[in-house]
Amino acid sequence: MRFQIWSNIFPMVLKSLFNRENDKRKFVRHPAEIPIEYEVEGKPSNSTQYTKNISFGGLCFQSDSPLENETIITLRFSSLNPDYKIRCRIAWSAPNQDKYDVGVEFLDNNDARLAKIIEEIIYIKNFQKQVFENDS
Repeated sequence: MRFQIWSNIFPMVLKSLFNRENDKRKFVRHPAEIPIEYEVEGKPSNSTQYTKNISFGGLCFQSDSPLENETIITLRFSSLNPDYKIRCRIAWSAPNQDKYDVGVEFLDNNDARLAKIIEEIIYIKNFQKQVFENDS
């Protein structure tokens, strides 16, 4: 019975993963809520922002103010010790309720790998925190 259900679902899963005719993105995006701060031309943002998703090529985060396309910014992952900085280019920005969704692309493939590692580290830290809270 399980095999029959899986054999019906598996083709749909494959189609959704690989049928990307209308999707212009090069990389699959993964939901991720990571606290970040950013700097534009050396001027830091005034508050912590959160990523919405991350991929090998870039990420999306919410900003309190609009940011101009093609602007080079520095993202800082301040929740880690030591904190990490990654240089990015703003690919797009769009209003979303009272904030702005901002999509950035990493300027260096090494930064893309680093962002993925940061995502994993934060996931592990959050998991450890949940386990600790549940044990208390």
